[in-house]
Amino acid sequence: MNFVFDEDFNNDNIDEDFINSNLNNNIYDNIGITLLGGKIFFPPPIPISNICFPANTPIIIDQGIIHIEKINTKIHTIRGNKIIAITKTISKEKYLVCFEKHSIKFNYPNRRTYMSKEHKIYYNGKLIEAYKFIGHFDNITKIHYNGDILYNILMEKYDTINVNNLICETLHPNNIIAKLFTSNLSQEYKNKLIIINNSIMKKEYKSNKKSRFNIF
Repeated sequence: MNFVFDEDFNNDNIDEDFINSNLNNNIYDNIGITLLGGKIFFPPPIPISNICFPANTPIIIDQGIIHIEKINTKIHTIRGNKIIAITKTISKEKYLVCFEKHSIKFNYPNRRTYMSKEHKIYYNGKLIEAYKFIGHFDNITKIHYNGDILYNILMEKYDTINVNNLICETLHPNNIIAKLFTSNLSQEYKNKLIIINNSIMKKEYKSNKKSRFNIF
């Protein structure tokens, strides 16, 4: 992934290897503007999604159980299938859904589990959004979401994963977030797509011919 610099600044003296090596450093996610080599650096915007898990969520993979943010797409697989990407997003919602142990049925889940409200869980032969369980089962509640990075798993095909014994959906390959992580678009165009996506997710986007975002 390439970083985007304000066009008013000359980035000839910036150490891009240093920048890229620090891509996942929280300083970029939390501050948003960083001084590097005396220049102002602007990292890519963080996309908004409604299907994701917080850090430290354990995922069953072929190699064992691992926290979602620690999954390495180069070596880890799920049921023999390649993991294309681990997406990093934030949510527009003010809450996550908390499923306490045994809250749906015995060992389903087998420990407390958090996820975004739209994430779907397999129940009675259907995939159902997490928020729809609230009020129908004891010990399934809303908890405050503080804006931390959330994660999801992208496979080659739409699939399911085991999360604390819950069967949950993966990110659909046709989702715009999936496209951002797999397309060959330049980072500049990806940034524009992220801005449009975030506006749509916030219900602030108005589709009209005067839009200043010319993507293709």
